[in-house]
Amino acid sequence: MALKACSLGQVPYLSSFYQDPTEYISPQRLLTHLVMCSRKPYREKEFGTSSLRLLSALHPITSLHPVLNHSVGQLWRKVIPQMLEILDDHTEKSLNQEEWEDRLFRFLSQSLVAIDDDRWQEQLIRVVLERIRYFSDDGDEKAFLYKFFGFALWTSRSEKLVKMMLSAILQTSHENVQEREGIAVAFSIVSKKHLKIVLEQLKVYSAVLTDKESSSILTLAKEHQRREWVLVCHTIYLSYSKIILESKGDIFMHFDAVLALILQHYHNCILEKDKDLKLDYLSALIILTKTLGRQQHMAFQFKFPHKLAIVTFMLDLIKEEPLNSISSPIRQKAMNIINNFRMFRPLLEIEERVELLGTCFKSVFCLPSIEVLRKEASSPKEGQANVDLFEGTMQSLLRLLETLIVEMPTQIQNCLQIMDPWLNSQKDNERERAMWCAARILEFTAKMEDFSAFAEYFTQSQLTNLVLTAMEELTGSRAKVSLAAAQLMSAVMKKRGSDLIKVEEIVVGILERLKLQLEPNTKEETLRALCLLAGNCTHSVVPLLLNRPLPWDRTILAPWRLFGNQRKTTINVLQLLIGILENHSTEGTTEKALEPEEAAFALCEMLSGTLCREAILELYPRLLLAVLCHLFWVIEQKTPKNVLVYRKHGGSGKTFDPTSCALEVVKLVFLAAAYDGVVVYADEHKCWDHLSSSKFYYRGIMDLTSGIVKNCEAVMLHRILNLAKTFLDSGDNHRKTLARAVYAQLLWHRSVAQALGQDFVGNLVKWTKEPNLIMKEIGLRGISNLALHPSQSESVKSLFPSLRDFLKSEARVTVQAVKALRNIIYHAHGEEVKAMFCSISKHLRPLINDERDQVRITAISALKHMLHKVNKFKPGYAIKKHLYSFLVPLLLSLEDNNTKVVKACGAALTEWMNVIGWSSFTQMFQHTTLSDHMQVLEETCNHLVNTCKIQLVGELLFQSFSFLKSSESFLRTAAVHFIALIAKKINLHSIHEDDVQLLRNALESMKNDPVESIQILVTTLLQNIEEYVNPEDSSTSIISTRFFRLCGRKARKRKRHLFKIVRQEGDNDTDRPRNFLLGPLNLLWNWCKGE
Repeated sequence: MALKACSLGQVPYLSSFYQDPTEYISPQRLLTHLVMCSRKPYREKEFGTSSLRLLSALHPITSLHPVLNHSVGQLWRKVIPQMLEILDDHTEKSLNQEEWEDRLFRFLSQSLVAIDDDRWQEQLIRVVLERIRYFSDDGDEKAFLYKFFGFALWTSRSEKLVKMMLSAILQTSHENVQEREGIAVAFSIVSKKHLKIVLEQLKVYSAVLTDKESSSILTLAKEHQRREWVLVCHTIYLSYSKIILESKGDIFMHFDAVLALILQHYHNCILEKDKDLKLDYLSALIILTKTLGRQQHMAFQFKFPHKLAIVTFMLDLIKEEPLNSISSPIRQKAMNIINNFRMFRPLLEIEERVELLGTCFKSVFCLPSIEVLRKEASSPKEGQANVDLFEGTMQSLLRLLETLIVEMPTQIQNCLQIMDPWLNSQKDNERERAMWCAARILEFTAKMEDFSAFAEYFTQSQLTNLVLTAMEELTGSRAKVSLAAAQLMSAVMKKRGSDLIKVEEIVVGILERLKLQLEPNTKEETLRALCLLAGNCTHSVVPLLLNRPLPWDRTILAPWRLFGNQRKTTINVLQLLIGILENHSTEGTTEKALEPEEAAFALCEMLSGTLCREAILELYPRLLLAVLCHLFWVIEQKTPKNVLVYRKHGGSGKTFDPTSCALEVVKLVFLAAAYDGVVVYADEHKCWDHLSSSKFYYRGIMDLTSGIVKNCEAVMLHRILNLAKTFLDSGDNHRKTLARAVYAQLLWHRSVAQALGQDFVGNLVKWTKEPNLIMKEIGLRGISNLALHPSQSESVKSLFPSLRDFLKSEARVTVQAVKALRNIIYHAHGEEVKAMFCSISKHLRPLINDERDQVRITAISALKHMLHKVNKFKPGYAIKKHLYSFLVPLLLSLEDNNTKVVKACGAALTEWMNVIGWSSFTQMFQHTTLSDHMQVLEETCNHLVNTCKIQLVGELLFQSFSFLKSSESFLRTAAVHFIALIAKKINLHSIHEDDVQLLRNALESMKNDPVESIQILVTTLLQNIEEYVNPEDSSTSIISTRFFRLCGRKARKRKRHLFKIVRQEGDNDTDRPRNFLLGPLNLLWNWCKGE
């Protein structure tokens, strides 16, 4: 078309083409078709995208004049590219279809506003109507067309056009739900701008329901008239529903007139009002009132006088229903409609409420029992349908009761008074239904805040009697009556449980009935009632349960598990049990001593089933310290492990003695608070073994606290710290030890160590000065943790000199002192690192070969970390001099039988090599094992002889002599191996005879070593030394020559001194007598002989 216009020299505007519909498609049809194609933009690849592009290219189709209608073109040139860009950024899966269709409707509305032509718009709407009537089978497409119609008409400014088109769409088919839904949606869209016209058109259209003179329904065959009446009714009420949702409250100004019409539709119905018509009418009305009920927050400011007329009408329908059968849902639907008018003004007066409740109670309570409803049905299927209908009707009644309570909460007594005849009925089914409703009222009312109806209506005695009466029904023959009784008990105990008297009688009565075979739902509700009572009368109920004889059976255990499921009960019960655990004493009678254990058993069961994490967290620090302190108390009682006092319910029925139960409670405290990671950490670090031992309990606490630090929030750590502080100087040794251990290890966490206003150092130093070794260890552990944090570095540095004094203490104290010194050095900076290391090296070196395994491992590991830190600050000659003193102890420890020591030595030697500069050895030491220690030792000795000065080799060799007297046989063996390797590598022939003699003397004392293998090694080594000193070839060996060259001097025949205590040749003081050596040599000889 465009090409044809161009070929004729015309501007390609299409206003002239569509005047001839037989030749060209009209612009309205083309626009409708292209928009419809754009609805699914990814259909057949780019079909929808192409439709939009074509629409953009042909924007002149809307223009009756190329100048006057240029705004459409401007709009499309802006909007369509934006829409195409959206399509480019998405795929069929990622595009939100609803949002895309809304965008198309906005585009359509804007286009029609720009066109601003009623005639053009009318033709467009008629095209859409035509497609709705004849051309659309696709459900989604038809729904789109109804919205298309609504948006097209919404933009019109012509009331005449709006009325005409609304009337036209009402004449379209409304046979199926989708069509009625579509018409209603179209009306709701148009109502946003033309509300009064829409309501007027619906009123005019509804005359077909009531005007016999003009109704087209009566022209239909009789068998089709009722169905058509119902369809029209549904369409109208669904339209009102959609308009309510779209109008944002504007419709409520006109809605009472709508209610008046609704009443007329039924009362003036042109057809006979049989049961089916009633049901269909009520179904349509429910659609409307259900939507209306959701808008009560906006409708409450308006009054709807016809509401009362509708309620009265519904009551009349309920009264008409028979009491001996339930053949239709009319009474249920009528109650639902009344309920949907909740909170709409005017509210019902008291007399009207009484009539409403009395009518509904009678209509439902007096119906035959479930068994009769089944029995009188013509078939099992009909019987089940009757039962389902009754249960639905009962639920509708319960919802209506709640609505009336919300409307006028102070009138609850009226509900209970009206129900009284059925509560005392001689018929089980009537009493059961009344009790259900009473329980529902009480339970629902209990949820309402600031409600005092219970206090106004029931005295304490009346409440107690009500509960005792309901309790008698728990074991009745009718399961539903029993369940209703349990629900009534729960409702009373939830709101007024604290006002009950005869609590002991109630608790005992409930426990006795729980032992019987109650129906599962009844049993569950009865337990819930007991749980609610425990939450309100904790100090009465809990002691009664704790005093039950051991071992407890399932009846006693079941309430404890339920106590952890409701916040109020959980908190109240936990506070009481915590108090018992906190206040127990090792003194007193056996009965009193068992009380905390019983509290622990109760906690074990309660925490196993807890779902109320918030309640646990609220009391967490106090609960945690209480159960840990109880564990300490239990393990010191030394209860025989074969004493069975508690069998856990569920699973395998695990049995517990007091200690294992106390441990289980500790684990459950973490699991109940969702701190599972603490339990995993404790399992991995064997905390439970330490916690089970009175000797190592404090260590278990510190390790467990490490798990807490790793897995709990900082806020929780501070809460635990603040509570622990209050017991640091407690007179109870259990509590004091626990608090200090927790306090010291919490300092591992940075935020705790940085807490303001805390005298951490003062407390810890005070503990290290106490005579108790445990307190010393805890104090040092805390100092070690403080040293990890920069904010505390200055305060702990001042402790450095005093910490050295602890290195000669008992093993566990020494270990903690070493760790503290390690952390201080590792987290220091600059020159102070080197200074501190030098000051500690002579104290640390003996610990490398300490007889105590843990001390040895800790010292070696600490040395590794210190060396790593020292290496960062370019150590000089003085530092390296200190470092060489560690080489021999570390090398000899490679022969330790403890693999952990060997591994630690390998790591320490790796750092040592890095600092000294022996980089080629680092790889070897990183993978050192006990099996290859000789190779490592040989290569190290070879490197020493080949690269170091002879004085250094002599110093290291002399240092190894001290290990020949070690009590550890592996150290003596290792020392002999070291001496043998050095002696082999050095040319002893060139060493002064005094030095050689000193070497011989040191080895001579080993000939009588208690270990035979060492004797053999020493004998062999002495023989080898003689061969090295007097070789057959007296010429200087190649190794010797190389050794002296590396020392910076030429190889010469003059013999050199190896040890510092022997004067070397070449000193200026040559005239001094040589016998000055005799003193040191004699001393060494006497030491070697053991004198």
